[in-house]
Amino acid sequence: MAVMTYNVNYRLWDATKVTDLVRENPVDILGLIEPFKEQAEELRDRVQDQYPYYYRATGGGLSLFSRYPIAEAATETLGTPYHSLLAIIDVEGQPVRLVVAHPLAPVSPSNFAYRNQVMVVLASYGAKQSIPTVIMGDFNLTSWSIFFRDFIRSSGLRSVTLGHGLNPTWFYNDVGRSQGWLECLKQSLKIPIDHIFISKDVNVAQVITPSSGISDHRPLIAKLRLK
Repeated sequence: MAVMTYNVNYRLWDATKVTDLVRENPVDILGLIEPFKEQAEELRDRVQDQYPYYYRATGGGLSLFSRYPIAEAATETLGTPYHSLLAIIDVEGQPVRLVVAHPLAPVSPSNFAYRNQVMVVLASYGAKQSIPTVIMGDFNLTSWSIFFRDFIRSSGLRSVTLGHGLNPTWFYNDVGRSQGWLECLKQSLKIPIDHIFISKDVNVAQVITPSSGISDHRPLIAKLRLK
């Protein structure tokens, strides 16, 4: 089972470039972060042959594309001000709990507090699952943050990058688009803020971060095996 989380950056949206990236990096389950509803539906029309199952969250700018049937899906806040996409995917008869999330970037004290609140409730949610679980998205959180370590400890999940390198996902400009001074400054950052977390009954075969396409985030892909 291959899964991908990809923050497409709605401001830089280009349906053709996103479609090309998705087709060049085929996975079974794709969590798309940030697209407007119209953008996500435009991509759905272009890749429906590859992903016949689709769910659009009612908040949070989150979309789920799947090669496997989506047995159930919902948009939940889990007691926070922000939305997460919760689903169960039927992977050849094996139910898999999937969560796609996008906590706020900690650019202000309030955003910092809200991001950390989301991480706490997602950890609690993950710890309660009794089936194979994948929680993925843009968490605006580096893997050396104390809040990252707290999430791992509280959830009982682990990052797919453990033993597979650092795999930074932001900030990138792989298409060479023109940039302002702030983007040029961000180019010096190469940090892992997009993550895939898995339960103990899931093994990792490979982790890949292909080109960012038009976005400033690189996709994070994990090839997984259910035990």
